[in-house]
Amino acid sequence: MNNGDQSKNDLIEKLKPGDVIVTSKRGINLGAMPIRFANFSRHGYRKRIWTHAAFYIGNGEVVEAFPKGITKRDLKTAYLEQHFDIVCLRRKGMKVSDFQNAAEFCKSKVGVKYDTKALAYYVILNLLPPIFHFLLTSRWFNNLINSPDAFYCSELVGTAYLRQGAYCFDRKPAQVMPVDFYNKYCFEVIASNCDLEKKDPWFKKVIFGTGYVIGIIAWFTITLIASFIFCTVLVRLSEKIFKKQPKQSKEIADGQ
Repeated sequence: MNNGDQSKNDLIEKLKPGDVIVTSKRGINLGAMPIRFANFSRHGYRKRIWTHAAFYIGNGEVVEAFPKGITKRDLKTAYLEQHFDIVCLRRKGMKVSDFQNAAEFCKSKVGVKYDTKALAYYVILNLLPPIFHFLLTSRWFNNLINSPDAFYCSELVGTAYLRQGAYCFDRKPAQVMPVDFYNKYCFEVIASNCDLEKKDPWFKKVIFGTGYVIGIIAWFTITLIASFIFCTVLVRLSEKIFKKQPKQSKEIADGQ
């Protein structure tokens, strides 16, 4: 056994059922760009990269949600032998039985369909200007868009903790991002295959910084346009309402 295999096995041995693993594929991954931008917008540059969450169930296996459905995979084959950065996290303050119950919950969901609607909702919520958030966060819209028997990756992990009374977010599981689990207040880092303190080269900072500035400008532009349209509609409606009222009053007076 070479040193690489030994280090991978050492990482797996540190894990316990109930741990959460956040991952990021190295290199260019266009499919993850909306999630990275949403991470960047909410958490800043250093925490932008984590785009997927999986739940460790023991025996070197994880349960995770993909567009094809919720599946069980071998951690070493799926991530440690591929081009992925991973961080293994453990919820603070949970009992051993809670961890096991959370793992059993995830195992019971293998084969369940992927929550595409909730993922779209999550991306839209983080990219759309705040003027529309009152619609997206309303109860009726949440019930419409969120399928109770379907999950996307971080929604599955969040729901597993929620059922054990170990949920630590102020948002519903359908609004939790993979990067949200990477926080020192609720989770401790158990293991990682990458340098978490490593700084990106200057050209990456320039690329992401430029993209972020462009995104913010576009975001504010959309907000201003939407605000203008919204106010214009309100003004036009109020004009129609107030124009009709005098006419109705005059007809009543003539009738008398």
